[in-house]
Amino acid sequence: MRDIGLIVLGAAVALVGTVVTTYLQVLFARRIRMDEIVAERKVDANAAAYEEMKQIQLLLMRPHSDDWKLFGQQIDLLLERFEEAQIWFFSNRLFLPGKFPDHWLGIRAGLPKIRQAVSSGEYDVAEEDAKQLRAEATAGIMVIYKEMRLKQISVGSIRSEHI
Repeated sequence: MRDIGLIVLGAAVALVGTVVTTYLQVLFARRIRMDEIVAERKVDANAAAYEEMKQIQLLLMRPHSDDWKLFGQQIDLLLERFEEAQIWFFSNRLFLPGKFPDHWLGIRAGLPKIRQAVSSGEYDVAEEDAKQLRAEATAGIMVIYKEMRLKQISVGSIRSEHI
């Protein structure tokens, strides 16, 4: 009788062990899958944020011909882009790196000031504000580089033997 009791006890312990092991495997698999999903979303959000910041940098460049009307149009285009990207920004805010939202919102807040300066003929003010917003965009890009553990590539760092 004692042997049957030990066999039943052993079977019960094995069954409990199997249940606990299966539960833990499912729990860890869910965590791993969640981490994978978050990582994928972060990569996608960072790639889109990088692209937007590069476009912002380009559109904030003053035309060489001192065509301030064209520059005002570029600012209007940027304001439209921010309106269109608003849903993207707020739906991806959790996946964007640390200070990136601050840079994004700082640029968004500065664009109307530039537009006003261009409209009122204060071109020096507009140029200085645009320079500050380009620096803000660069800082946003650097935050993305840091988050993704990437190094910035410059033209000077590309050697002819690598081409």
